[in-house]
Amino acid sequence: MQSLYRRDVRSVNKDARLPMKPYENAVPKLLIGLDHGHLGLALRTRHFAREGPSAAATALGWVVFGPVEGRRDTPSPKPCLLATSLDDNVERIVKDYFEIENFGVKAAPAAAASDDVRSQKILEDTTVRVGCRYQTGLLWKTDNIVLPRSYDMAYNRLVNIENKIKRDGQFAQEYSRIINDYVVKGYARRLERQEIAMGGDRIWYLLHFGVGNPNKPGKIRLVFDEAARVGEVSLNSALSKGPQHYKALASILFHFREGAVGVCSDLKERFNQVLIRPEDRCAQRFLWRDGDNQRDPDVYEICVMTFGAACSPSAAHHVKAANSKRFQDSDPRAVKAIVDYHYVDSFATEREAIEVSTRVKEIHAEGGFELCKFASLVRLQ
Repeated sequence: MQSLYRRDVRSVNKDARLPMKPYENAVPKLLIGLDHGHLGLALRTRHFAREGPSAAATALGWVVFGPVEGRRDTPSPKPCLLATSLDDNVERIVKDYFEIENFGVKAAPAAAASDDVRSQKILEDTTVRVGCRYQTGLLWKTDNIVLPRSYDMAYNRLVNIENKIKRDGQFAQEYSRIINDYVVKGYARRLERQEIAMGGDRIWYLLHFGVGNPNKPGKIRLVFDEAARVGEVSLNSALSKGPQHYKALASILFHFREGAVGVCSDLKERFNQVLIRPEDRCAQRFLWRDGDNQRDPDVYEICVMTFGAACSPSAAHHVKAANSKRFQDSDPRAVKAIVDYHYVDSFATEREAIEVSTRVKEIHAEGGFELCKFASLVRLQ
């Protein structure tokens, strides 16, 4: 930014007058290349002192250069600014020029893969609102998927988990608490004998194990291993990842830096808030008997999306977007924040942070999601 005041030339000659109006904190709007340097040549000049400042009339208008009052020790001349005002039409003309230049040569959007087209259709056909939450289907690669028998593999893994449970009482307590929590929250349910006896080509038993976090001693996360294979087949090998519509992380971070105040938060247990349609749940069974290896294990069925399924990220994103679209007319700013300022399950915004973030939280609640862990960041300007 550059400034020019009347006092800058008053000490030289009290009657001296600038050939332009003073300006303060002006910012250059147009950069002219050296191939047009002749436009800056002086047609006539006006000097206010031997050292300056001086004014020159050019083909583009008057410019002032040289040291000003209070800046005599400046080792180099003060940069000059054009005094002419730019026509408001210049920006439009330049924009039109580039649009014409690029006509017909813009890169065409990449064609969607056949798997993505099929997955998108499944999402659109199966995603429905059930109560206060949404329900969708697994993204099967084909309609005639036949899964191999996986009960024995799941049983052997259960025995391994039980051996670890016997050695670590704290681990056993936390593991049992998580599974009971799944049942209480409706994420999973225990099947009756008649339900287990019902056959099908898409029955799959998930392996499960606990993963600890060194930053959170004593706390574990229950993970379902959809990549475990029977022969050459795993559950994930039968599922498509689905279309990927995430915003680039860099764009979220750049936007988050635009304002003085930033707000970020997370969607709590995002996958677990989306129901899987009943006909697909048979592919999400698992075994558990709470450490009692003297009896046959109970069979449980997971009713929601699982962390580890190939299609979960895409399906959860689709549900989140579908829920927000219902509020496009009434809350366009909040919907834009959901669509453009979310990265996976994290939300980051800045402008009008409190008002927009509150409405975003309410819209998520309409779809069964809980926006939690709000954090504000105030940046020094």
